Amino acid sequence: MKEKGVPFSVGVIVGILISLLIWKYGPTQPKKTSLKLTGLDGKATVEFSVEGDAVDYQQVLDKMFTDEFLRRAAIGWLADKQKLFPLQEERLATAIASELCDPIPDTPLKDRLEKAKACAEKPMPLRLRALAADHRPPFHYIGVLAKAGLPGAATDRPQPGQAHVCRDGGFYGKRLQLINPRSQALVVVKATNYYRCTGFDRYPNIQLSSQDAKSLFGSQPLANLEDLVVVPLQ
Repeated sequence: MKEKGVPFSVGVIVGILISLLIWKYGPTQPKKTSLKLTGLDGKATVEFSVEGDAVDYQQVLDKMFTDEFLRRAAIGWLADKQKLFPLQEERLATAIASELCDPIPDTPLKDRLEKAKACAEKPMPLRLRALAADHRPPFHYIGVLAKAGLPGAATDRPQPGQAHVCRDGGFYGKRLQLINPRSQALVVVKATNYYRCTGFDRYPNIQLSSQDAKSLFGSQPLANLEDLVVVPLQ
């Protein structure tokens, strides 16, 4: 079966909905029904049948959403006409950001405050904001494996509680929780300075002060690159 584009998808869904209405509100409920849907080009078709003492609408929907083409057509129609989106699709997040609340104006200040408050107090935004504030999924903290090092010259080392990081590594300017994956020792630092990392050099992702390196790795001699888990906090 070959997909024929959006017109066919819309034709499929309209045909299914009309058929369901006929089954539900028609004068009889047949024991065996065959449904054949034809695309707007008059060529491409999809056909399936339903049997039973009466039409089982759940069975119809199960068949429709089991078929990959019909499922995608149904999802497309529901998204376009009813603003219903699958939980996993990015379009759901886009719709929440752009359509869930009324526009919040920049001025006058009174309207801006009122609209912002009204939006935040809707049930969906209220729940999302609570999840974000508590760092619950999908707003949970994310740790990444990184390589840490200690600059050779004491004058190049950051102050305790600070760190130097790769410029494009995503850590600069953030508070970072650093965990030694072997001992679980941890410290929190602020990435206050950066250096360029090209991927062709041997620079670590993050450079530490002597004091923070000792807190993480103890007094043993350090390798040029030590393993760390880095969790951005802010």
